[in-house]
Order: sequence, then C-alpha cells, then structure tokens
Amino acid sequence: MERLVPQVDENGAVVLDENGEPVMVPNQARASWFDATILTTALSLGIVSYALAGLAIAVGLTLVFVGFVFLKIRNRAVLL
Repeated sequence: MERLVPQVDENGAVVLDENGEPVMVPNQARASWFDATILTTALSLGIVSYALAGLAIAVGLTLVFVGFVFLKIRNRAVLL
C-alpha cells in the first residue's frame, strides 16, 4: 500500500501541479490500517507483559513458600 497517492477531483481525474506532475496526498486508508496495527500490537504486548508479571509473582511466592518449608525441615532435623 502506497504512503502517498495522487489527489483526484470530483470527477475522478488526477489533479496536476504546474509542472504537470500529479499532486500527491497521504493515503488515509494506509494511515488508518497502520494506526490500527500499531495499537493492536501495543495492546497485545501489554497483555503479554501483564501475564508475565503475574507468572513472576506466582513463581516468587512459590519459592518463598518452598524456602519456609525447607527451613522448617532443617529446624526439625536439628532438634532430633
């Protein structure tokens, strides 16, 4: 999809400048598609990072729990 497209008048004819070249204007369809793609990618990345943060918290809490269990096991072994 082209970034710039020729400007057309009401009749569908290409508008020419004083040198006889077509007047180029931004392609609004491409701009909308580009913005939608960028926003969708950013939203997906946010969701993945949120899930990864939850996983990191869960793993951290699990490791703390396992540490306490090993501490209790060691303390019982020392007392015996």
